[in-house]
Amino acid sequence: MKISVGDYLKSRARAVILFAVMLALFTCTIILGGAEPAECIYPAVVCTVLFVIFMIIGYFRYSEKLKALQEIENKMQVEPVSFPQACGAVEEEYQKMLGEALEMISRIRKDADSGRADMTDYYTMWVHQIKTPLSAMYLMIENSNIPEQTALRAELFKIEQYVDMVMQYLRLSSEQTDFIFSEHDLDKIIKETVKKFAVIFISRKISLNYEPCEQKVLTDEKWLSFVLGQIISNALKYTKEGSVSIYAENTSEAEVIIVQDTGIGIRQEDIPRIFDKGYTGYNGRGDKRASGLGLYLCRNVLEKMGDDIKIESEPGKGTKVSIIIPYMNVRYE
Repeated sequence: MKISVGDYLKSRARAVILFAVMLALFTCTIILGGAEPAECIYPAVVCTVLFVIFMIIGYFRYSEKLKALQEIENKMQVEPVSFPQACGAVEEEYQKMLGEALEMISRIRKDADSGRADMTDYYTMWVHQIKTPLSAMYLMIENSNIPEQTALRAELFKIEQYVDMVMQYLRLSSEQTDFIFSEHDLDKIIKETVKKFAVIFISRKISLNYEPCEQKVLTDEKWLSFVLGQIISNALKYTKEGSVSIYAENTSEAEVIIVQDTGIGIRQEDIPRIFDKGYTGYNGRGDKRASGLGLYLCRNVLEKMGDDIKIESEPGKGTKVSIIIPYMNVRYE
């Protein structure tokens, strides 16, 4: 951004006023000394021309310094910076203070990145380790004939979901994500995701209404399955009896996956904040296990993929969630 002449003159207003006052005093002194007014014109013009030249040179130097500072601002996030030559002790001290502040910010950022990397490594290791006892528990349940077999399998599946959420949260929080976009069969994605929840449908005695679809979508299969799984999980969690319906609709601009339940619904005042991190709403406060992360992660994943999500609900009548996948709409990061 090039500084305008008006802005430069405002920054040098004191110098302009001082020059005008000095020129007036100089002219008055000569006239009071007995000289003719006409004799003041030449020295006044010479002084004015010199002052204008001085101001023009100052304007270009000021513009160059502003440009250098703007370049520094652009580089501050990625590489070390060197300041333009200071004009005086005060500006030199300001540059010294700013340099120390930037070094401190850099150290804090490195410490934060290191801490985040350690946390990610720890939870990654924890997730892989926890899967071993979970698999062993699955085998023990499968080989037993206890009446609670189905219920125990359902609870183990929930634990696996929470473990998976930990990993997805860490991946989504990192600066780089592993999105891989390609064309996928939507019916296959939905069926494979729903199949994982079969034990929950059975244990909760919730019926599934699924309408097969033949559409293909350009998406990341893993992340779309994660989002769809979170939505189905919520539908099952808040549906005590009735059914969950899953079907797809296509518009002129997008493919829409709809998950509709007959559960307790969501209060209208909660819907605007339902995607906020940690917000559980009225239903979540009743369910002490609610974390308020599921829908937050869904929205963030879909936004990164260029997709959208909408919720319609009415207390006591159920909830309708629409996952909107625009045709050929991929955001590369």
